[in-house]
Amino acid sequence: MAVITEERIAALEAEVARLRARVEGLHPSVTAHSSPDFLDTMFGIHANSPDFEEVTRRIMAEREREREEARRLLAEDKVGQ
Repeated sequence: MAVITEERIAALEAEVARLRARVEGLHPSVTAHSSPDFLDTMFGIHANSPDFEEVTRRIMAEREREREEARRLLAEDKVGQ
């Protein structure tokens, strides 16, 4: 078990200060929301968007193709046993 010394505490405090300075230098969106109503602003942002609907449709079609492929491979594996 490490012994807590004044030197160790000073080193930890210096490291925390260094990390805080680094975080504060990041883009604001990385460290905090730009407004208190961030979720309210973002909720529904893609509602009624034809592009979003198309992406969703393509994702669902790809998932179904993957499921069908997995079922086919499973059926082939069972037949081969």
